[in-house]
Amino acid sequence: SNVAREVGLHPGQVAAAIKRLERELDIRLFARSTRSLRLTAEGEQYLPFAREALDTLHEGQDRIRRESTRLQGLLQVSAPSDLGRNLLLLWLSEFRRQHPALSLRLLISDQVADVFRDPVDVALR
Repeated sequence: SNVAREVGLHPGQVAAAIKRLERELDIRLFARSTRSLRLTAEGEQYLPFAREALDTLHEGQDRIRRESTRLQGLLQVSAPSDLGRNLLLLWLSEFRRQHPALSLRLLISDQVADVFRDPVDVALR
């Protein structure tokens, strides 16, 4: 019960998950009595594999979280020539250093950008 609460689950949810796993494996992982719960020999054998699987799952979750917060891909910015040359080049250079997985393409033109036709993500005018 205490362990279930520590991980934010109800004891009944944990008990049901253990029973499903025991059915799937066709073994008893725990020896149960009215006052205690302990691992069986099979449960002891299974435990390192379960821990490794959970560690791998957590590692994958951590990596995905890190990757999803990192800017990556291609960012295409259109700007007028004066703004692009005098200001954006400096800003975008620093931005690129801060986000090395991001590719930047600066399109400098004094023509009005058609953001529906031109392949740009941001148009500054």
